[in-house]
Amino acid sequence: MSRKEIDIKCKDIVEGVLKATLEQVPYVNFFVSAVGKVKEGVVQRRFESWQEMVGKRLATLEKTVFKSLGDNETFATTLVKTTELVAKSNQRKMELLANAVKCVANNDVEEDYIIMFLKYIEGYSLSHLRLIQYFNNPNDYYIEGKCYEMPSPMTLYKDTYSTSSKDDGLLRIIVRDLQNDGLLDGDNLYNATIPNYALAQRTTDMGRKFIDFFGLNNAEL
Repeated sequence: MSRKEIDIKCKDIVEGVLKATLEQVPYVNFFVSAVGKVKEGVVQRRFESWQEMVGKRLATLEKTVFKSLGDNETFATTLVKTTELVAKSNQRKMELLANAVKCVANNDVEEDYIIMFLKYIEGYSLSHLRLIQYFNNPNDYYIEGKCYEMPSPMTLYKDTYSTSSKDDGLLRIIVRDLQNDGLLDGDNLYNATIPNYALAQRTTDMGRKFIDFFGLNNAEL
C-alpha cells in the first residue's frame, strides 16, 4: 500500500469514527459545529488582522534589514512563536506581539529574552501590562493639582486606570506575578508613609527590556 493510500485510509477511518460518535452522542455535534464557527469567524479574523499588523511594521524596515530576515534565526523563532499566540490573544495583545516581531527584526535580541518574554505575555492579563506600563514612569500619569492624602503608589495607579480592577487581593497577585518574573520591584507598593515614594520608577532592568520589546511605552491599554 502506498503512502498516499495509507493517508486516505487513515482519513476515512477518522471520519467514520467521528460520524459514528456524533450519531451516538448528538450533543457533540453542537460542540464540533461551534468550534468550526469559531475557526471560521473569530480565529480567521484574528489571523487576517495579524497579517496586516505585521506587514505594516515590516514595511517600515530598511531594505537591507528586510532582505536579511530570511537568514535571521531569532526573527524566524519570534515570527513563529508570536503567530502561535495570536489565536489566544485579544487585539491589544496582538499589537504588542507585532511590535515584538519588528523589534527582533531591527535589533539583536538574545533568544533567552525572546522565549521568556513571549511566555510571560501569554499568561498576562491587560491589568498586568497596565501595571508595569504605569510603574515604568508614574510621573507621566500624575495629575498635577489633584489632591491626594498621603497616597501609596497603588492609590495613584488605581486612580490612573479607572477601568482596572480595584480588588486589592487580585492586584497583589498581579504585582507578585510581575515581581516573581523579575520585571517589577513590588515592595512597599501599598505603603503611603515613605516620602516621594509614590512616583518612583519600579520596573527592573529586565522590566524595561520587556517594555521595549513589546513597545509598551506607546501602547494604549
